[in-house]
Amino acid sequence: MKAFALAMAALLAVAPIQDDFKRERSGKNDELKNSWEGKAPPALKASAWINTPSNLPLSWDKLKGKVVLIDLWAHW
Repeated sequence: MKAFALAMAALLAVAPIQDDFKRERSGKNDELKNSWEGKAPPALKASAWINTPSNLPLSWDKLKGKVVLIDLWAHW
């Protein structure tokens, strides 16, 4: 029971920090989002394509009207 109480106290002590962190940066994200809203996305540029016929590059025109899932992955 002591360990649980200590864990809860630690969680409650750290929780407000996370809220301030989120609130501090939300304005910048909104500005960036609003600058792109309603505009065409940039051209798709990639050196290799997977699961396209003959690995031909795609364009937004070819994808118009389709659901597009963009999965960004990187290894640092």
